[in-house]
Amino acid sequence: MITLELQPDVDRPFVAIVERILNKTLELHRPEEVYVVVINNWFDHKWLEFESSRTDNDTFGWRNKLTLPRFEPSRVVSQLHYGANPARSALYEMRASKPLHILGDQRFLNRFCSSGVFI
Repeated sequence: MITLELQPDVDRPFVAIVERILNKTLELHRPEEVYVVVINNWFDHKWLEFESSRTDNDTFGWRNKLTLPRFEPSRVVSQLHYGANPARSALYEMRASKPLHILGDQRFLNRFCSSGVFI
């Protein structure tokens, strides 16, 4: 189980909902890695069109082409990375990681891990 740290000026009920969704996802799927990124400001209508490189003709390979949305790195408030502890199936421990968001670089999720949750 992961408890999300609350940032100042963050909507506490929203964080509680995200935390419940995250922990249920971890319980059901048991991914090897978890990335939690806090972005400054909210997602507006422009993000409704973000497709992450998936096409209608791509039935099986779409998972290998999922990309991170391109955020201005200065908008990234925090990034946390957790890895599964093989000794304890329900425990994730914090680990170091390189920044996910770098401008001008198409970043495929499969370059980071083969079994992960990005939230």
